[in-house]
Amino acid sequence: MNVNGTHIIRLIGTEDGLAACAEVIRRSFAAVADVLGITAETVPAHPAFIDSGSLVEAHNRGVRFFGLFDEGRQIGCVAVERDAKGISFIKRLSVLPECRRSGYGKSLLDHAAGVIREMGGNAVSIAMVEDDRALKRWYLDYGFREKEVREFPHLPFRVCFMEKPL
Repeated sequence: MNVNGTHIIRLIGTEDGLAACAEVIRRSFAAVADVLGITAETVPAHPAFIDSGSLVEAHNRGVRFFGLFDEGRQIGCVAVERDAKGISFIKRLSVLPECRRSGYGKSLLDHAAGVIREMGGNAVSIAMVEDDRALKRWYLDYGFREKEVREFPHLPFRVCFMEKPL
């Protein structure tokens, strides 16, 4: 999919491509982890500490990864997953910090929503750190609505679950 001039979103399916996605995800989520005091010791599964092996495992389970590229350089990533109950999720939405506020995140969301529609989905769900107010506002402005906020004993933050009809 051509996003804007030289910007392209494409399906990622190779180990090298997933390794590049992992790097984009780590860099994208690192700032939030720093602000919230999240470390690899306190929340090892946080995207700021993801490795390519976990993306390969997810890909092998049917998670579809898409990369956003600018002149051959990957600057963004998003994953789409449909669970056994038929609920569709957007995960790992990432845009490199130096590339933000240029519409790339919205382009990735639009692309993921289109993929979910093609898969027969009529709604999309996300989960995010409740305390990330700027990101929450961004999702609300995109049309997501808060479904619930939950605490998990293994996480030092609350998780906000949001949904958007398609």
